Amino acid sequence: MAAKSVKPTCSCKATEKPVDLGFVEEAESAESLLSYRFPSKVGGRPAWLALDNIPGVESVSCRSCGKSCVLLLQVYCPDDNSTNCFHRSVFVFVCRESKCYQTDSTSYFRVFRSQLPRNNLFYSDQPPVVQIASGEWKETDGEFPKRSAADFNKLCIICGGLGPKACAKCKVASYCSKEHQKLDWRVHKQECVKGLKEISDRSSSSALFPEFKLITETEECDVIDDENDAEEVKYEEINRQSEQQSGESFLSGELENMALSESEEDKVFQKFKCKIDRDPDQVLRYQKGGEPLWVSSKHIPSPDDIPACSCGAKRQFEFQVIIYSSQLLNHLGVDNLGESLDWGTLAVYTCAVNCDIGDSYAEEFLWKQDFHQDTR
Repeated sequence: MAAKSVKPTCSCKATEKPVDLGFVEEAESAESLLSYRFPSKVGGRPAWLALDNIPGVESVSCRSCGKSCVLLLQVYCPDDNSTNCFHRSVFVFVCRESKCYQTDSTSYFRVFRSQLPRNNLFYSDQPPVVQIASGEWKETDGEFPKRSAADFNKLCIICGGLGPKACAKCKVASYCSKEHQKLDWRVHKQECVKGLKEISDRSSSSALFPEFKLITETEECDVIDDENDAEEVKYEEINRQSEQQSGESFLSGELENMALSESEEDKVFQKFKCKIDRDPDQVLRYQKGGEPLWVSSKHIPSPDDIPACSCGAKRQFEFQVIIYSSQLLNHLGVDNLGESLDWGTLAVYTCAVNCDIGDSYAEEFLWKQDFHQDTR
């Protein structure tokens, strides 16, 4: 008779900050993802927080090819400890050119922080929705300014970034670059010939990732001895492989001997896999001031690898984007090998003191760690 499989329990330290997990869902409506609703979302055009002084074209361009990056995701993350951060969002942009994707390179990503006090130039000091006793959200009474960045800037009708280039004939359509103007020409040509003064919606443009709502919930995790976690996680993997091959499981002593021979690389990945497999649909792990969950023992940044903010303050980890479960790739429509954004994880670091940037945007830092050949 086969011995009973050893079942691992995923661990977290009692002193760790809680982790909020992000999941992708269909939005109730397109309006729910607009700026004045302060969304967290994946894909589509950015729902800019500060509606003026948005990042310039060069700021949101790929450092490898120079083409415009598009929104990967944005996270609405106010900071109650700062009056300047009553509203706060972090935006992650990525280049769509697969030729720019290189192992452990971050040249094709751009990250920005935007924050506003409660009283600001763009939004009411009262929220447009409130949470009622049942836990549901409902609209509050009163009129709220439904402003967007288009009220303050000419925006590219493709990507939603600044659009300093205009159609030479109609002067109505604006673009961030020649690439996006060329991409849009077949559609805009008909509008231009007819002399239309309003541009049709381009939210389904092939240049953009499909748009979804990003919701969060706190991760539930048992507290056990973290030193034994890697070994316990490995037991399940060894058991699984054994049962597939022979239909029998190893005895615990045999498992211990096999676990001792595993490499540090194995332990790091198994810890990562254990955490992710508990909630396999997660695409985001938010733990401001915490530590990323690395997929590999290789290419982990040292403190010196994380540059200080332009204000001189240190940056701290805020959240990471998860790709291991492929849920994000599936939603983005890039799960085939030809154009896959197959990173291990993206770790975003932001100014630890949320330095005052007014109604502008501050560029922050991203570290990309890929799966290596001996990982997975």
